[in-house]
Amino acid sequence: MVISLIFTFSLTIYALPEDAQLKDVPNSSDHPHIPRFKGSYIRYYDHINYDEFTFPFSRLKDTEEDKKIEGEITKNFYVIPDGHSVLEVFRNYEIALEEAGFETIRMQKKDFGHGISSQIYSKVNWNSCPGNNFNGVGVYYDSGDQSYLAAKLERSEGDVYISLYVADHGIHGGNWGEERPAVYQVVVEEKEMRTGLVTAGSIIQDIKSKGKVSIYGVYFDTDSAKIKSESEPSVKEIAKVLNDNHDLNLYIVGHTDDTGEFEYNMDLSQRRAESLVNVLVEEYDISRNLLKPAGVGPLAPKASNETEDGRAKNRRVELVRM
Repeated sequence: MVISLIFTFSLTIYALPEDAQLKDVPNSSDHPHIPRFKGSYIRYYDHINYDEFTFPFSRLKDTEEDKKIEGEITKNFYVIPDGHSVLEVFRNYEIALEEAGFETIRMQKKDFGHGISSQIYSKVNWNSCPGNNFNGVGVYYDSGDQSYLAAKLERSEGDVYISLYVADHGIHGGNWGEERPAVYQVVVEEKEMRTGLVTAGSIIQDIKSKGKVSIYGVYFDTDSAKIKSESEPSVKEIAKVLNDNHDLNLYIVGHTDDTGEFEYNMDLSQRRAESLVNVLVEEYDISRNLLKPAGVGPLAPKASNETEDGRAKNRRVELVRM
């Protein structure tokens, strides 16, 4: 499913006159899954590789508990062209999300009560955006229509959540002097936290809860199975886990990105897994009977191989419980 294309065709296409368009803030961009309402511009943008976001369900009418999701977070605040209503913008997003495969998990239209947005977006410092003072955070003093939804897209590599708040904005606390809709959009992509600091505690916790753990602290020379010296702290923590848990049997699984020939990557991942097993056995006195090396090359990616960041996520060692 190509979500971005579906979303693009679903959103109504509008454009401001050329001389009336305002520019996006520097270094901002749309989320790849969720394009903007046509003609709008980004007034605030933030991207965080890994953090927690709280969906403010307790502030909705039925007072459910808040929902916390961890992962990669992208925050966009869009200003909508004049002449469109909150309902029109919200309906466009609602329809487009449904067509893209998202399931709406929470929705409420109007009557949130004063200050709902400050609760939703309290982690976003809107004042940090040059020239934008939103009376602290969010649209605390906005009036008029407002609608909120939370939606979820299930994916094998981690679910995608969106928190979408649409409200009139501009008269109270805004700086352009006319009221128009604004979109407060937060997208959270679930993923495992990449641990630069590998500890025995974090390793065994993931193995017990997930049956496996990804290790990014074991480094190899390029196109080689030789383990670099800077891998020693991570290898020591792996050995500590095995020494503290004598009944633990592990597959040591090597992974690569898809750069190069398939057969070469399969062989390289196998040799790297064997190399880590040999180090654990020969230098840390771990019983070879507890470990089984395997190489799966590029067959189990965590992310797209189209970007360097994605390829870096795919190059890893995993410890998998037998």
